[in-house]
Amino acid sequence: MASIGKHHEAKRTRVLLLLQNEDSPGRFLARLVNHRVMMPSLEVPGPMPADGGLDAAQRLTATLLGQELACVALCTEALAHGGREVGVGAVFTANVSFALPGFDWMGGAELLRSWSQGALLLAPEVLTGLRAALGSTAQESLPAWTSGLRTLPLRSPTLPPATHTNCYLLGHARLLVVDPGCVDLDEQQRLLAAIDGLHPERAAVVLTHRHRDHIAFARGLAERGLEVYAHGECARLIANEVNVTATLEDGEVLDGFEVIHTPGHARGHICLRQQQTGALLCGDLMASVGTVVINPPDGDMGDYLESLRRIRSLSAPVIFPAHGPPIEDVVSHIDATIAHRLSRELQILAAVAREGLSSFDVVERVYTDVPRHLWPLAEGSVRAHLAKLIDEGRVSFDGRRYRAIEVG
Repeated sequence: MASIGKHHEAKRTRVLLLLQNEDSPGRFLARLVNHRVMMPSLEVPGPMPADGGLDAAQRLTATLLGQELACVALCTEALAHGGREVGVGAVFTANVSFALPGFDWMGGAELLRSWSQGALLLAPEVLTGLRAALGSTAQESLPAWTSGLRTLPLRSPTLPPATHTNCYLLGHARLLVVDPGCVDLDEQQRLLAAIDGLHPERAAVVLTHRHRDHIAFARGLAERGLEVYAHGECARLIANEVNVTATLEDGEVLDGFEVIHTPGHARGHICLRQQQTGALLCGDLMASVGTVVINPPDGDMGDYLESLRRIRSLSAPVIFPAHGPPIEDVVSHIDATIAHRLSRELQILAAVAREGLSSFDVVERVYTDVPRHLWPLAEGSVRAHLAKLIDEGRVSFDGRRYRAIEVG
C-alpha cells in the first residue's frame, strides 16, 4: 500500500511517493533536490544536473532519504507573480514509512478520500499518480484540483501575454460550465467532448463577466439547450449577444458555489467560492502572472481595489484565475497586486503634479518599464487611476489634460 507524506506547513498537500516506474523524467526531481523546496533541512552532497535522468534522481534521493525510491508522478508548480518559485511537488511510493522532519505519513486511500470529500486540494498530476499507485480505475478525463472542480484551458481571443482562458467545469449531476470563451471550432469541440465525457444529467453556463474571451461560446452552448447564468449587470450588457436565462446576485449559492460580486475589472463581474473547500474562482479579478487591465468606463479602479480587499478577507486556500495556473500564496499575491496598483497611482499623481498631461503623456512618463506595444492597454489603467483620483478630489481634468490639485 502506498504511504503518502504530507508537509506540515504547506497549504496544499505536498506528497512524497514510493514504487517503480522508469518513465518519468528526472529533471523535475532534480529541481526538487537542488532547490530543497520540500526538504530544506536535508544536506545535499552536490547539485544534480537537470538532464541527469530519473536514475540519477532516484539514486541521489534514495541516498538522502535512506530509501529505495521510484517516481510515479511529478507535479511542477508555476511561477508566482514576480517570478518567485512557489514549489515543486512529487509523488512517490514506498513499502514502509520513515522519519522525515516536517512530514506526517498517511495511507494513500485515506488521502484520496480526503480529496474526494473536498478536505484538501491535490494537483492533477499528483492525483493521477496517487490513483495509479492504488490501482484505482476512477480516472477523470480532465484535471481536477478538488472533487467537482476541473479546468480546461481553451484558446481564446484574450489579451497578451495570455493566450488561453481557463474554462472551469464544476459539479457532477448538474455541470456548471464557467467562462466558455473559445471561438476556434476545434476548441469548441474539445469543450463539448469534455462536457459529454463527464455524463452530467444537465448542464448550465456561468459567466464571470462580459468580455469576449469569457463569453464567446456561451451562445453556442445556449443553442444546445444549456441555461446561461450571469450577474444582472452583466446580463444587461450582453443582452444583444447572449440570452441570460437567470441572473445571479451577491451571496446567492449555486450548487455549492457562493456568488461574490466583485466589480472593478468589469461591471457585473463575479467570483465563485466553493463552500466546501473555500477555493475561489476569480475570473479576471487577478491573474497568476502580471496584472489585469482596468479600462473605463467598464473598469473602475476604486471598485477594483475594494473587490481585492473583499476577496482577501475570505481567506481562500487557493484561487483559480481565468488566466494561468492556480494562485496558492493568496494573501501575498493580493497584497502585491494592491501595492503595485497604489504604487502606480503615486507615480501617476507625481507626473500630473509637475505639468498638465494627457493620459497617453502619463503612460510615456510612468510606464517606461512596459514594452511600447502594450502602452495602449496601459493607457486604460492610467485613465482608471485618474478617474479614481478625480473622484477623490486630488486631480482635475479640463477635457484635454489632467492636473494634480494642490492641497492647502
